[in-house]
Amino acid sequence: MNAQHPDAPTFADDALTPSARQPFSRRRLFEFGGAAAAMAAVLAACGNDGGGAPGRVGLAPTTTALPTATVDDAVFLRTLQSLEYSTLGMYERFAAEGGLEGQAAAALERFTTDHTAAAAELDGLLGTVGGTPFACPNPWYEARFFGPALDNIFGGTNSDGEIPVSDDIPRDVLTMIWALESLATSSSLHFIPQLSTPELRSAVIALGAKASRRAATATLLRNPAPVGYLSPEIIEADGGEVPTVETEPPATDASADSTPDAAPIVLPYVISTRFAQLTAVSIEIGAVNELGLRYKSAFETPADNAFVYNSLTCDA
Repeated sequence: MNAQHPDAPTFADDALTPSARQPFSRRRLFEFGGAAAAMAAVLAACGNDGGGAPGRVGLAPTTTALPTATVDDAVFLRTLQSLEYSTLGMYERFAAEGGLEGQAAAALERFTTDHTAAAAELDGLLGTVGGTPFACPNPWYEARFFGPALDNIFGGTNSDGEIPVSDDIPRDVLTMIWALESLATSSSLHFIPQLSTPELRSAVIALGAKASRRAATATLLRNPAPVGYLSPEIIEADGGEVPTVETEPPATDASADSTPDAAPIVLPYVISTRFAQLTAVSIEIGAVNELGLRYKSAFETPADNAFVYNSLTCDA
């Protein structure tokens, strides 16, 4: 037992007030809470009100503010035109190395003519708004979407090393044609409500309608009729019967036993949803890697970082 200090005060139970012997009541709790809030206000009032830039820690470089850029009709039209030139550049390579034949080759030739005409039409529209034409591919899409996609079809390199050539170049070329035409469609839909005049909106609507027809054609080249017409999800939701076709199993290479089989590639449909969508266009292309996977990407509709601003020049 610990001995009590002789000078320590002593209290008898009778000396305690009734409130001290009882547990906290709600009133006492509110009293203490109010006192704590008042103390916090006093401390805040006594704080340092001095402004100034926050301090820097470490050796990080100073940041430079981005220049202010005006987004107007010219920017929207220049962005659409840049996508036309990106598409034309890829179609030129597809025609030379894609291995397309018959109807697919004829469609690619027709599509190239259409995009050449669309680029020229956008040139004229830019003249009506005082904009400067941009006869070059879109830098943002080229670096982040189109370049890597081409490397996974025809082979290339990246930070991880060599990218093998696709195991089916014509298949992946048709996939890319469908994706590019679908992106042209959704990009037109995306910009229509942002354009300032009925004349510009009408012209871009027409460009989007033509792209939509090309996307439908490309779909049926990649996923032939009748299966390619309508998404099975829509058919089943309406109580219909999903059509099927006989397909041959993919050829296998006995020497490639170490590579696992890839999951089936999701095919496009002419009508995949009940209403037109502005969602990303997803692709799956390229050779199968050691995990049984192919290269996947999603082409988003143009946003601020992909816009071709009026300050951006083109050397074409």
